[in-house]
Amino acid sequence: RQGIHDYLMKPFEPDQMIEMIERAGEKIRLQDEQQLMVDNLTVGKKRAELASRSKSAFLSRLAGQMDRQFCEVVKLSKMVAEQPTGSDANADFEKTAERVSTNQRQLARVAMWISELDQLEAGTMKATLEPFNLEEIVQKVLKAFQQQIAAKQLSVTVNCAPDVPKLNSDPEYFARILGHLISNAVKFSEPSATIEIAASVLETGDVRLDIIDNGVGFLPNRRERALTAFTQLGNAPEADPHGVGLGLTLADKLTTLLGGQLSIETSPGQGARVQLRFSKDIVAAAPVAASA
Repeated sequence: RQGIHDYLMKPFEPDQMIEMIERAGEKIRLQDEQQLMVDNLTVGKKRAELASRSKSAFLSRLAGQMDRQFCEVVKLSKMVAEQPTGSDANADFEKTAERVSTNQRQLARVAMWISELDQLEAGTMKATLEPFNLEEIVQKVLKAFQQQIAAKQLSVTVNCAPDVPKLNSDPEYFARILGHLISNAVKFSEPSATIEIAASVLETGDVRLDIIDNGVGFLPNRRERALTAFTQLGNAPEADPHGVGLGLTLADKLTTLLGGQLSIETSPGQGARVQLRFSKDIVAAAPVAASA
């Protein structure tokens, strides 16, 4: 119980005892060094966590300021773009104003994402539960990507099994999760590729939602990196000037907030399958029939 290291058989020589004591001393020295390293790692971890929280808090404040400024610029540029010119000489001016408006809207979204990441990491974001139809949410989110889908001539199919019930969760956060995942599926798909969104109920009663593309994919050992905030794998078919590496991170954290799990199956050139799985507790309770 006191930490015996070794033993000697009698009779023994003094040299044997000296050698054994030296080995015991070496072991104690190594144990002390190991404990010192553990203590240093613990202190370093606490400092890193504090620095991360400070960074997130700073980004959140910065995002709030950016959001207010961008909203005003968006309004101004939109007004300028909509002004009647009556002359072809101002066509370039109108296009520039429209690009400014588009870029500012994207910057405003980035500011919102940074603020959202800070709230998720701080644990201050709360879900509001209400029943909703999953397929309706999927179709609503897809409408926001019709222009990008048409530009790449993608084929998108939605397959919701007939037995998928109404869900009792936060429809807004659910839509944000789908938005991030569909955006990635569109971004990493080659022209004329296919994307499938499928929902089903498993034998356990759990609800499963898959977003499947046959795009560029990536190595399985890069999953953790893909889920890290502000990280881009650089494997998109076309460069994305607006990408900031937050889509999968936010989708993963929002899924966890709603009580689900996000997993990724992928390989280079074989596309990716992002799977969301929620326990049967997410199913909305059926209304009680009125008595006669």
